[in-house]
Amino acid sequence: MAKKKLIGGGVLHDQLQSLTPVHFDKVVVYSLCGEPSLTVRDTCGNLVDKLMSICAAGPEFLCAETCRRYLHLLPNFKNFFFPIRYPTSREILVANEPIAAIRRAMGEWVFFVLQR
Repeated sequence: MAKKKLIGGGVLHDQLQSLTPVHFDKVVVYSLCGEPSLTVRDTCGNLVDKLMSICAAGPEFLCAETCRRYLHLLPNFKNFFFPIRYPTSREILVANEPIAAIRRAMGEWVFFVLQR
């Protein structure tokens, strides 16, 4: 019976070089068991509360420093009042706004924070 000759690492290296690179992403899915999903009709206050709960839990996809930063910023956003002029001039509390209006509320808040 003939013995098979082992081929050195050079052949494996050549085979690996001819392969098309493949990229992988890690996907981690988190779920709040028993919690209903939010809709655009829910309030920004509800959304902020859920985001704060996530940050307080310290998930692996957020570093501790980021969680602390968000836990500081999110209540400030939630309790922010911004003016609207139409149809009547008044101030709106972000927490009471629907999630559908978060873009305007966030823009007003960022503008306010950057002006300080």
